[in-house]
Amino acid sequence: LKKINDKETYLCALAERTMLKTIGGNCQTAVGGLASINGNELSLLTELYSDNGDECFSYEIKGEGSNALNIGKIAGEKLLNLAGSKFKKK
Repeated sequence: LKKINDKETYLCALAERTMLKTIGGNCQTAVGGLASINGNELSLLTELYSDNGDECFSYEIKGEGSNALNIGKIAGEKLLNLAGSKFKKK
């Protein structure tokens, strides 16, 4: 599959999925993540809503595309910190 895999798409998906895994998200979680690559820089824009849906917590992180896994983890951890007790990790 390496021959047909698009590297940029893979790195973006890796960052987004790692963020989701870090927060313990599932199909019921009001969360969004959008990763994009410009040159060698990966940008991950994320939003997480409180459990009651009244508040939205946003975070954006940028870094080397090759660091996609760590970028996703940092974004997830930051969202959890921002939300505090208003979001319970599933």
